[in-house]
Amino acid sequence: MCLKGAVPVNGENVNRWPWLRWAGFAAFWTLLGLAFGTQLYAMAAARGRSPEWGHAITLGLRDWYLWALLWPLIRRLADRFGFERGAVGRDALVHFGAGLVAVLVYEGLNLLTTELLVGLFGEDLFGRPPAGQADEKRATGFGRFEAALTFRFSFDLLTYFVLVSANLVMAYTRRFRERERSTLELKTRLTEARLQALRMQLNPHFLFNALNSLATLVHKDAEAADEMIGSISELLRLTLSQPERQEVTLAEELTFLDGYLAIEQVRFGDRLKVEKAVVADALAGYVPILILQPLVENAIKHGIEAQLAPGVICIAAERAGEGLVLRVGDSGPGLPATSPVGRPEGVGLANTRARLVELYGERARLTLRAAAEGGHRARSG
Repeated sequence: MCLKGAVPVNGENVNRWPWLRWAGFAAFWTLLGLAFGTQLYAMAAARGRSPEWGHAITLGLRDWYLWALLWPLIRRLADRFGFERGAVGRDALVHFGAGLVAVLVYEGLNLLTTELLVGLFGEDLFGRPPAGQADEKRATGFGRFEAALTFRFSFDLLTYFVLVSANLVMAYTRRFRERERSTLELKTRLTEARLQALRMQLNPHFLFNALNSLATLVHKDAEAADEMIGSISELLRLTLSQPERQEVTLAEELTFLDGYLAIEQVRFGDRLKVEKAVVADALAGYVPILILQPLVENAIKHGIEAQLAPGVICIAAERAGEGLVLRVGDSGPGLPATSPVGRPEGVGLANTRARLVELYGERARLTLRAAAEGGHRARSG
């Protein structure tokens, strides 16, 4: 059985540290700007010019920070028109029109920021032609705007659709993760429901056996019966005080088991002796609630009750890597040699095995065997 560990909740760090998302957002666009600024620097140098590194990086950052400014609107539009089945044609037309508008807005902002940067750094990297007829045409703001559209329209429109595609990929990724999380939550709820059903099956079984033991004492030993009633009441109180928990520490489980053994001690008296060999560092390990009681009950039924001589119940626990190994043994006559293979288990053992499977899958198992020196040995781990 595995130790219970702290499991981080998905998205907790994102919710607690929203600035991380903003830092990632800024870093993404900054890296794009640096990459394109480096490309501008290399292109200018290849043309025989003498560019300045700072100018080129500023232009690259300018270009992509403008797209970052438009990104929230592009993302919102892409979420609204996400090329869903049956609406691909409509969404394509919407995005084509939106792309044209985005290019116009982008180039308008580009022109304004260019004028600001020209005032700061000069015209070295802005690609303006020497004086002449072309320069006269681009002397006005509209002329420069028209020239920018002619030169960069295709690239700007492609950039818009790349951003839309990136948002679609992120949206599908989010949906996939949400679907995975929903599936996991559904599996968890189903597992919890099955575990709760198993506990509901186990509790009446235990209560029935306890009351049956009490009935055998009522007419034989009234004082012992009264003592057993008190022990049963305390045991039921412990059980009902934690109705939703599926795991408890081994220390808590042993406390509950002591209450059960007090009942059986009243019933069997000197015929029952209990020995424990529990490693101290195993007490903090988590185990399924009521995991030991059915094993001890089975050992008493087939080991102590099956003979007139006194018997011993041995309970051991130790760590095994990151898990625990629990052992319950008895000094009774052991399994009969003619015991049929595959004999149906009782409610207690079947319930215990099923709960181990639900909680831990293949990481835990329950084995029952006859010991060479006699008696049964149940091992869970």
